Amino acid sequence: MSPSSIDTLMAVLDRYAGLLQTLDDPARQMGPQIVWTGPDDLATVQALERASGFPLPGDLTAFYLAHGGIDVGQGWGALSLFSAGRLLANTTQASPERYPLRHGLLDFIHGVWEGRPEFDEAFSAEQTAQLNRAYLVIGMTALDDDTHRYLFLDRAGRCGALWFNQDCIDDEHLETLHQMLQTSPARSDFCTALAAEVQVAIERLHPRHVTVRA
Repeated sequence: MSPSSIDTLMAVLDRYAGLLQTLDDPARQMGPQIVWTGPDDLATVQALERASGFPLPGDLTAFYLAHGGIDVGQGWGALSLFSAGRLLANTTQASPERYPLRHGLLDFIHGVWEGRPEFDEAFSAEQTAQLNRAYLVIGMTALDDDTHRYLFLDRAGRCGALWFNQDCIDDEHLETLHQMLQTSPARSDFCTALAAEVQVAIERLHPRHVTVRA
């Protein structure tokens, strides 16, 4: 992790924690806190890379070893960065479900919504496998009952976030995914991308009184 990007991320997390202190007590007691899962060990991170077949970038590996996963907030607008341990469990556990929660891009969206038939019509088996190999979902912001932002990695170690409304899977959604077969839209390092997701949580927590600057 570069000093500038990790410093920015930790500053945004501190800003979120500081904002919680400005809320009245009942609001704070609802639980929109920052919860750390605790560090992942190196063996778990390496096992995840073997099981998923996905090389993790150095900045994410360093974050896992130092901090593990993180949950920011509860309810709508809550952000989760999945720990390496959680990713590994979802990748390796046996499941009787038709759409188990795996972390390749289309597999993950299928698992969250218990299947999206639109994908079966829009993508061949080869294209589905390609999207699952190319992008690994490492976190999610639940914006509302139907809409999520999926934080993902590409194989170059870059991070991006895919906005998706499961009740409105239109041509624009599908075109975005088809474009991802050709070119990754990810442009950020891990820390910068996670900081941007925390900023979304800040704006939803107190949108009229918070100015967010990276």
